[in-house]
Amino acid sequence: NSAELAEFYRQQGHRVDRQFVFEPVMNASLRRTLLDTPPVAKDRQIIFYGRPQTARNCYYLARAALDEWSVTYPEARAWKVVSVGEGYPDFALRNGGRVEVKGKLKLEDYSDQLRRSAVGLSLMASPHPSYPPLEMAHFGALTITNTFTSKNLTGWHQNIVSIDRATPQELAAALAR
Repeated sequence: NSAELAEFYRQQGHRVDRQFVFEPVMNASLRRTLLDTPPVAKDRQIIFYGRPQTARNCYYLARAALDEWSVTYPEARAWKVVSVGEGYPDFALRNGGRVEVKGKLKLEDYSDQLRRSAVGLSLMASPHPSYPPLEMAHFGALTITNTFTSKNLTGWHQNIVSIDRATPQELAAALAR
């Protein structure tokens, strides 16, 4: 379900007689909130899509990037970091800060976190675009994600930065910027 995924299949040599490609669409409840609710001032908050049990979401890479950011960005202690997506224990960053894990949220709670977050971090090792970085960007968060083969979300929204070489250092530098 995306031009990126269709292009990935084409690059892999898959040929079909007919194909249907459709682009991701925002969840109706999130869209209503986005369109019908006045904007709020952004908090110094990073919303991080954390799913340690789902390898394609690059949880350990994102966690290493947040650790690196916490010790290389001088203002890191002034920021709150929240994780959404899957429940697991809160954890400390190398600078002594903490990541508050909110887990899987009801849509109204998720949209509240999206509305208040100034920065988003959502990675995915897949040619599929993934919804969380798109949602983060549309809700006004400056969003860091990664490229993957034929997928580069930079052109999808002005708030998205896709990192070609997704290392902890490159991701931390993008978060700091």
